Amino acid sequence: MTEEHPPAPDKAAPDAAAPDRAAPDAAALDEAAPDAAALDKAAPDAAAPDAAAPDAAALGAAAVSDTTATDDRTDPDAPSEATARRRARQREAARARSRATMRRLRRRELVGRAALHGSIAAGLVAVAVVVGLVVSTGAAVAGMTPRDLVGDGVRSTAEGVVRTAARPVDAEPVTVPNEGSSTTADIRVYLDHQCPGCRAFDEDQRDYLRDLVASGAATVELHPLAILDRFSQGTRYSTRSAAAVACVADLSPDAYPAATSALFDAQPEEGTPGLTDDEIVDVLTGVEGLQQATEVDACVHDQRFAPWVRAATERALAGPLPDVDADRIESTPTVFVNGRRWDPSAAGFREFVTSVLGDEHAAATSAPEAPEAPEAD
Repeated sequence: MTEEHPPAPDKAAPDAAAPDRAAPDAAALDEAAPDAAALDKAAPDAAAPDAAAPDAAALGAAAVSDTTATDDRTDPDAPSEATARRRARQREAARARSRATMRRLRRRELVGRAALHGSIAAGLVAVAVVVGLVVSTGAAVAGMTPRDLVGDGVRSTAEGVVRTAARPVDAEPVTVPNEGSSTTADIRVYLDHQCPGCRAFDEDQRDYLRDLVASGAATVELHPLAILDRFSQGTRYSTRSAAAVACVADLSPDAYPAATSALFDAQPEEGTPGLTDDEIVDVLTGVEGLQQATEVDACVHDQRFAPWVRAATERALAGPLPDVDADRIESTPTVFVNGRRWDPSAAGFREFVTSVLGDEHAAATSAPEAPEAPEAD
């Protein structure tokens, strides 16, 4: 006979949709129930079953207790003791993780500071090495001018090209007093290697200028500019060619005047892309007396002195120009003799030189007059 129990309180009873999960079937009960002999052996007296079996009140109390515990876990206002212990353990674990994270971050900070200090020290060493190279050897680096510049030009004298150290491209150009006599002409030529008028001036006057320099009658400064880049279909030939001859000034300065003339001899037509870098190198390395051809090749392809060309061109176009009677360069070629600008429409170049320096200079440098140069571009 099955013993009837009063129903558990409504709070503990499962809903009607889940009866099979809460109650096993009869077969399961039969398999789980021990036989009578086993019960006799396990129960020494008749009262034991009653003591072992919880009454209905106990079952109801247990159900209520379990339900209350469940409610406590979901009610933050009234946590059970077990929930409080669990939350305490969670808080302690969170604090431990936070402390571990702070230790890792601290170690990273220390390592980062050490790496930063090491990088700064290495950078200072690198800067010191570069400065040492520039000071001791004059070696040019990116953002530097070529060596052997005077006022953004290369000055040739009877003793050779004037030597100067490289400087930052935005630094004030070097000025070197002209040490010639009162009859020595100070000639400055501002040119663009894409300018047809500059080519004509060079072809007409190169031998005359070379003879003036060799005799000590004049010093000649050549100032390469880039004002005609817009006429080379985007290849910036004016800049590339000026940067290329700057490589010669830096690496083989005494070949600079001849390198300038060689590029004029190979001048491309305006409106074309101009010479490639390889073709420029072929022209320059064919100049008699050029040294360090391999280094010149690398310098041209790197366009090492293009930043200086741009800076020098900006200075020339903006002015002021030192020790001349013009505020700025407006066209090429522009030529000054002892600070006075030559006007091709007023006199031939040699006649102008003589008028500036006087009869003594004319007697010392007598030579047939070359054809006048075409009008400036």
